[in-house]
Amino acid sequence: MHPVLIKIGPVVIHTYGVMVALGFIMGMWYSAREAERLGLEVNRILDLAFWVLIGGLVGARLLFIITLWKDFMRYPIQMLEIWKGGLVWYGGVIGGVLVAYWYIKRYKLPMWTVLDIIATGAFLGLAFGRFGCTSAGCCHGKVITWANPQHPPWWSLVFTDDRSLVPISMRGKPLYPTQPLSSLCAFCLFTFLIIWRKYKKFDGQLVAFSLIIYSVYRFLIEFLRGDTIRGFVIPGVLSTSQFIGIFTFVFGIWLYWYLNEKEKVRSGVVVNGRI
Repeated sequence: MHPVLIKIGPVVIHTYGVMVALGFIMGMWYSAREAERLGLEVNRILDLAFWVLIGGLVGARLLFIITLWKDFMRYPIQMLEIWKGGLVWYGGVIGGVLVAYWYIKRYKLPMWTVLDIIATGAFLGLAFGRFGCTSAGCCHGKVITWANPQHPPWWSLVFTDDRSLVPISMRGKPLYPTQPLSSLCAFCLFTFLIIWRKYKKFDGQLVAFSLIIYSVYRFLIEFLRGDTIRGFVIPGVLSTSQFIGIFTFVFGIWLYWYLNEKEKVRSGVVVNGRI
């Protein structure tokens, strides 16, 4: 696609970095608007979003480095070249959640109300960020073996730029559009969450839905991915993200049940014969 957005002499601006930055801006914009709607202190939520961003970046990069530890040990300086791609969403979730938990506890914010806001905004940001993956060529799909290279399907992606992260052996061939598909799924999930927020029965419900739905669609998209550098728990069968997704799916279901039961008790609904 277009891994380099602007190049003026020695100054190079990578499209990936621009789209990831835009994603964070959009996520923070949504968080501020929602905080204002709910009567929360906007500056406090923006401050939280900033620190979640830092924690998310560190976590996403660390998990990527862990999956390619041997390669990075040969060229350690590349650990810092984040603008070229190399972020793992699940690592970002872990890092972001840890920072959010610390911040919310410190400033005594309503835990699940705030996490609902952050989770929803995160998927708006992810929708933009995945376009950065499309431009850079990371997170690319497998070669569509049944397609005619001369007349590839209109929905496929063909990378020809030498600066792309797609391996040389796969350039010029039609690939499954895993990055745009991921972006579309993230935007659909964001849309679902902002619609459902009007009907949610308890705080934290949007977080639970996020964990469950994302785990499912990410698990399925992984079958179309062709970038082997993302790591596998069972080589060629179960990727690292699919493995983590199993746990986040189960945790999402448990969280929904747990928070729903707490809400029943809080509101005085009969539970197991008791009020």
